[in-house]
Amino acid sequence: MNLTLSTTDFLLAFSEALDHICPQVVDHHKDVAYWSGCLARQARLTPQQQRLTVQAALVHDIGIFSLKDRLTSLTFEFELEGTHALAGAMLMAYAPVFSPHADIIRHHHDPFDSIAERPIPIESQVIYLADRAAVLIDKHRPLWAQHREIIRMLQAHSGTR
Repeated sequence: MNLTLSTTDFLLAFSEALDHICPQVVDHHKDVAYWSGCLARQARLTPQQQRLTVQAALVHDIGIFSLKDRLTSLTFEFELEGTHALAGAMLMAYAPVFSPHADIIRHHHDPFDSIAERPIPIESQVIYLADRAAVLIDKHRPLWAQHREIIRMLQAHSGTR
């Protein structure tokens, strides 16, 4: 019996496991993947770039190992950004099927103002924007009632983050 599973299906299932580490992070990866897909389409990325963006977003915080750090990652000003991105990239690079996602995950928290020093993959930038928007959304309030304040917060960091 041969079992075939697409990369996206596997990452979606793995994302479910990551998000069930604690109740506060349930659906975080799926939320970021959804918003990343919307942004990637809006930015007119190629279908392959869109697919890689969504897949990487499904596990973008795979390099966070402690519950405390996972909860901290849900704040807008997250301190350990580079550490978990590097750890996540190293984990993804071990399996050839996931190696295309490694560089995207590695750079998903790089500051935008460092783009002159080294290129940051557009997929990483899309995930970062979706991730920061996702942590600002209060799931206990309608999105329409908070979208202006979320946009203001994101615009305040435009060009730097």
